[in-house]
Amino acid sequence: MSGVVGVLMGVWGLCSLSFTRMMEEKAVRMTNPASVSVQIREPFPQFMDSFLCSASFQYGRVCFPLATPLLLYIDEEEVHLPYTRERWLLIGRDYIDTTGRTDGYFIRYTEETAHRRMLTGGYPDSETLIELTFEYLDDDKWYVTDAYNDCYYSGVRTLADMEQAKRRIAEENRRFIALYP
Repeated sequence: MSGVVGVLMGVWGLCSLSFTRMMEEKAVRMTNPASVSVQIREPFPQFMDSFLCSASFQYGRVCFPLATPLLLYIDEEEVHLPYTRERWLLIGRDYIDTTGRTDGYFIRYTEETAHRRMLTGGYPDSETLIELTFEYLDDDKWYVTDAYNDCYYSGVRTLADMEQAKRRIAEENRRFIALYP
């Protein structure tokens, strides 16, 4: 019996040692972004190329429900709705690219680290219209983990407005899917 216990204790020691080593390596990666940059297997620009031109890729790379719920004021009451796939407006290159625009609309990265990017868009001297948080997760892929999109929900004040916004988003998404499956 003591031999079995000894073997089990030895296996436990090896497992806990490798777990400890794994956690130490993860802590180094999290505290030292420079050490991680060589470990990125999916470059962000290539991810964005695929994200902006494929509906199926985009749906697969958004972590629904998103971290921050939609905040609406319906009939003067604050309502929090989970930000789900049905409420997600597919985002194409035209939404992100500001080339040739003369109305002042901007898109910029407000945070860029090895494992996180935050993209913000809007007009100067006004509130943010869109904010997307991209994170590089443990499966070596980029995902949208949080978002704020005021483009379709800012005018929602009644349940009828909400239904209309849902229909507009569904129609926009059908068009996007037809162009960029």
